[in-house]
Amino acid sequence: MLVNQPAPSVRSGHRFTTGVWYQRKSGGSRAYRVAGPRRKRFFYRAGKASSSHWLFWKVLAGRAGKYRTVCSGRRPGSKKWTRYTAVTRAHRCHGR
Repeated sequence: MLVNQPAPSVRSGHRFTTGVWYQRKSGGSRAYRVAGPRRKRFFYRAGKASSSHWLFWKVLAGRAGKYRTVCSGRRPGSKKWTRYTAVTRAHRCHGR
């Protein structure tokens, strides 16, 4: 499974894009999820990643903090799960 690398930094109150695409030749699971600041799950998607096109989501970074995009998968026949984590930091926007 391929993961769209989200922006490393955004302003709080704005959105960042993340997504997944499953490549048949790589095999493995198609599971995915997105976790937010303080490890609270505020945005969640589960299911099978498409093998024909990317699935994208725009995630609202409602508050300042660290947002983790976490995708999990495993190879066929394996019981071990592998995790990929990308971090997006949302920062406050100061007035002009």
